[in-house]
Amino acid sequence: MARKSSGLDKKLLKAGRELLIKHGASGVSLREVARITGANLGMFNYHFKNKANFIRIILEEIYDEFLQEFKLDNDGDDLVKLRSQLLSIAKFSRDNRVLILSVLTDILKNDEVVIDFTKDHFSQHIKILGKTLKE
Repeated sequence: MARKSSGLDKKLLKAGRELLIKHGASGVSLREVARITGANLGMFNYHFKNKANFIRIILEEIYDEFLQEFKLDNDGDDLVKLRSQLLSIAKFSRDNRVLILSVLTDILKNDEVVIDFTKDHFSQHIKILGKTLKE
């Protein structure tokens, strides 16, 4: 019989996200995440396997939230669509400036997880924006 979820994975992700924003990926301590949530490291490993996977999941959640907002107004007039997409980028940049600086710092520190994530995901919204510009 499967265990009933206690939502611990969501609590761990929330705490990890807060630490990632403040300290960057390299500054996320799994012990601190466990302490904040009242979990033990064994549960962290059960849910996420390792720190790299944990960081990747947090970054994917943040980027997916941005893309949902970015793609909202893809119907209608092309100039309205372009304006909406550019506004989404501006709002995300304004609201997440500390996170963006942390990610850029991690890239400069050659953090492989952040660099790989950026290579794999960053071009998605650029391609969508490029398509809108062509239209």
